[in-house]
Amino acid sequence: MPELAIENFVKEYYSTLDSLGDLKKLQSFFNEEAFEIIEGGMKVDSFEKYEKWYEETKKLFLKREHIINSIDIENKNNSYIVVIKMDFKAKKPSGESIYITNAKIVWQLQSINYKFKIKKYEINI
Repeated sequence: MPELAIENFVKEYYSTLDSLGDLKKLQSFFNEEAFEIIEGGMKVDSFEKYEKWYEETKKLFLKREHIINSIDIENKNNSYIVVIKMDFKAKKPSGESIYITNAKIVWQLQSINYKFKIKKYEINI
């Protein structure tokens, strides 16, 4: 199982997100044909919605850091369930600090020749 490659994929995504990286690079982590991000009542299922979510997030959090505590991977026939446990730190424009502990993120990854794409991304805080 390509655990190290998946761990690096996860770390690269969050590193790019935390550094307010290029939108196109962030979108390249997702299956362009069909993906969804779910957090509570929010659902992002297109690159247009992802771009809107990303721009809103950049305004809401001036500085942010995803701190990965663990990554568990389960192989499901060329699809992988990845459970990421993490903490999240951020600063709002008002100066208010945000610190979330023990967040659980669940990804469904697809793999073709060890090239991974996020198909489903669930955020549980």
